[in-house]
This record gives sequence, C-alpha cells and structure tokens, in this order.
Amino acid sequence: MVGVPQIKPNEAFSIGLGLLRTQSRGRIKITCADINAPLLIDPNYLSAGADLTALCAAVEHCRAIGLTAGLSEWRKRETGEIPSGKAGVSEYVARNILRHGRP
Repeated sequence: MVGVPQIKPNEAFSIGLGLLRTQSRGRIKITCADINAPLLIDPNYLSAGADLTALCAAVEHCRAIGLTAGLSEWRKRETGEIPSGKAGVSEYVARNILRHGRP
C-alpha cells in the first residue's frame, strides 16, 4: 500500500469506494485530421459538485464501517492520511481521485 508503513498480510483491512453514476462529464477531442494522432482526453472529474458531495459522504460511511465493533480486532488505527472535517475530506477526495473503468 502506497504511503502506509509496512503492513503484513492478515494484519489490516481496507475499504474501497467508488461513484458509479457520476454527474460530471468529460470530453474527448480530435486533435487533427491524422487518424493516428492522439486524442485530447479531459475526464473533467468532479466538475459536478454532487459528485464531490457523494464521494465525501462515502468516505465518512467507510470510516463509520471501519469503526464498528465487528472490525475492532483488526483495527488499531486508521493508516490513511485522511483529515477530519468537511473541508479536509473534500480536499483529500479531490487530490486522490482515481478513474475506475473509464479514462
């Protein structure tokens, strides 16, 4: 895991999240008449505020799941560097967004 101290197998768990029905829309642009020329791809992630709001809520839900009693034997602490508070979580999501299944 990137940015996390060495964790041995069976000593931790992770929870992933994703937004499947985004409202943000990107663009693909033809750069010239040459069919072999690269396309200009702008994914335009988080251009719709609702996407950022949904992802921030998902982060908080994942945190709540991770803090449940059923996972207590696996949990010593949260290893990610996710800040608390609405502004901190929003900034974290915007900095760490990754694509899943589309450019």
